[in-house]
Amino acid sequence: IKTYARGFITQEKVEWQPSGHYQKDSSMPPILEYRVKITADVQIPIKKNKSLGLKAKLSNSVFKNGERARITINVTQPSRIAIFNIRADDKVAMIFPNLYENKNIIMPGHVFLFPDKDSKVDLEMQTLPGHRRDAEAFFVIALAKEHNREFHEIFPYNDIIDFSAFFKTFSDIADYAEDLILTYEVIKEKEPE
Repeated sequence: IKTYARGFITQEKVEWQPSGHYQKDSSMPPILEYRVKITADVQIPIKKNKSLGLKAKLSNSVFKNGERARITINVTQPSRIAIFNIRADDKVAMIFPNLYENKNIIMPGHVFLFPDKDSKVDLEMQTLPGHRRDAEAFFVIALAKEHNREFHEIFPYNDIIDFSAFFKTFSDIADYAEDLILTYEVIKEKEPE
């Protein structure tokens, strides 16, 4: 089950329940049901600054292995931006700013494209090893420019962190930020026989 909702899980407890089965009728084979109970603490951010007018768009919603993605971002207030990849294995990585491109303040009226044509980074889409199809997302954050924290101080370059740890850390700045989730799928084409 994959879902994206408002609020951020800052702590969770998972309990596996006894498994069961579902059978529509006696002519159909039973389907094994895994049952799990998740208890979570969810923080819903309370905005402490005016709207930043964050808008973002992904070049496509379904990619084949090897295709390249582009993200277009604009704001209505001066903002620091960051882009994170929420991977199918429930890990999160900051892809912008990065070691090669760290100028992340954008101004109103400026359309920011990542990666741009001169970028040293590319977004080549791939399924995880052994997967034929993956559902993932880019998480785009705009932080008010006057909030003097750099994203790499909060999320160090090249760190890959667990989904819940990411949102626990993000909850520290969420009240001063706007965010958007751009979901997509990556599909591995069938190999020729």
